[in-house]
Amino acid sequence: MKISSEIQDSLELKFSRLAQQKNNEGEKMISLGLGEPGFQTPIAIIDAAEKAMRDGRTRYSDPLGIKSLREKIARKLNDENCINANADAILVSPGSKMALSLALGAILKPGDECIVMMPCYPSYLPQIKIAEPDAVIRQVNLDKENFKIDLEYLRSIICKKTRVILLNFPNNPTGRMLHSREFNDLCEVLSEHDMIIISDEIYEKLNHSGVPHLSFGSQSILKDRVITINGFSKAYSMTGWRIGYLHVPNKSILKITSRLQQHLNTNTATFIQH
Repeated sequence: MKISSEIQDSLELKFSRLAQQKNNEGEKMISLGLGEPGFQTPIAIIDAAEKAMRDGRTRYSDPLGIKSLREKIARKLNDENCINANADAILVSPGSKMALSLALGAILKPGDECIVMMPCYPSYLPQIKIAEPDAVIRQVNLDKENFKIDLEYLRSIICKKTRVILLNFPNNPTGRMLHSREFNDLCEVLSEHDMIIISDEIYEKLNHSGVPHLSFGSQSILKDRVITINGFSKAYSMTGWRIGYLHVPNKSILKITSRLQQHLNTNTATFIQH
């Protein structure tokens, strides 16, 4: 396997280990390294997982995920995100990070260019390089004062080789939300070019801004080019459970992500899905 020398240890994990060490030594420290809620997994979820195990839900599931869960995720995307989703376009993965990995692995080829907003979640750049070591990463620096996207600069770097743009709102690490005017202007720019938009919406429920969350997958102007990633880690404090999902309306890309899932994970833990 060709691994880029650019892939280093995860800084967020290193930072969190240091914080934990300091706490163990008696220093009171709050770590903002890992995106982990300050409350425990709700007891109803724990009880449901225990019941699923006792009911024998411990065998393999469909690589895409159990149908009943995919149906409920599709309903959630329709009702809350205005995304025209159905269960057959959903893949349940061991965490949203794996969902992103499957999407990038299914899309990127040598020489493809990928656009990323900076600063970004620390694993984005390594994940791109793991999926395709020869991918070219183009960075768009968010404004240092208000974290807005420079749309003219974005336009200037999009070219025929641009295959993917990776977007994350609510944004990690800035917390930035897109206001409706900014969202619409960005969608207009994206509609002018034939690229895949990967929208990481894992922080959707951690929104204290008063600004409504908007999903790129809801926009007909972008047709079937938006892959939406989300999960349960942040909203339900299930970080250690490792369960996320992606909505992939493009059938050919979904088929490849399913094949990758089959060979890398087989399936997400069945009792956790239940």
